[in-house]
Amino acid sequence: TLIADENSNNPIKTLFESLLIFNEHFKENHAPKYQLKKYFPKVYEEIYKRKFELITNAIKKNLKQGIAQGYYREDIHQDIIARFYYAGMSAIKDYDIFSSEAYKPAQIMTTYTIYHIRAIATPKGLNTLEKYLSEHEL
Repeated sequence: TLIADENSNNPIKTLFESLLIFNEHFKENHAPKYQLKKYFPKVYEEIYKRKFELITNAIKKNLKQGIAQGYYREDIHQDIIARFYYAGMSAIKDYDIFSSEAYKPAQIMTTYTIYHIRAIATPKGLNTLEKYLSEHEL
């Protein structure tokens, strides 16, 4: 999973690279998801549960890597932060909160990821974030 890339030396960069995957997900047709939920609720719930576990576990790996490398603070509660991140990324798809006319999903996800990193980063992590932002047009 990109969110927790053991081969990457930089968990902050890895989070931004993961946005490419999330952006592709937003381009997909979501009608099959709603049909699955309506007609096969047990299957939908199992898929949702696995997706939740997969993503939160990947986020926890990213957090552990970032803490070990000094990018993220040691005093964060990794399980809660992983759930916050998942919940926030899920809320981005709620068009009652973020209308598609007012906001582009990529803009929301990028802003949310910056917000997330600023909340958990050490000074080293903040410097890395600022460097990444200055080098990339987001």
